[in-house]
Amino acid sequence: MTKVVQHLWEAIRFESAETLDLVLNHERPIASTGDGVVWHTGRPYRDARCSHINYCVCDSGWEAESAAARDHRPRVAAWAKNAHLGFEIFYLYKGMVRTFLPDFLIR
Repeated sequence: MTKVVQHLWEAIRFESAETLDLVLNHERPIASTGDGVVWHTGRPYRDARCSHINYCVCDSGWEAESAAARDHRPRVAAWAKNAHLGFEIFYLYKGMVRTFLPDFLIR
């Protein structure tokens, strides 16, 4: 199956486009964390000082410590946990298109 997908991918990629361009969303190329829906959780959370989202819901102790560290780093201008934001990075691995979902978005 992987060989079939790889063969089709190579044919489609090189025959239908002159260049490979990043396409985020044709209908709405710019998104915002403000577009997210309000959701409630029973998980532990911590305040977030350098994030415009006022809390970080922590899935583990590592995430809680990581959030605290980002809030105290002078080189971190802003950050947000990539939960319910829909930010994904698509990449090709062994002929298959895969998705990487980063835990945090950091500037």
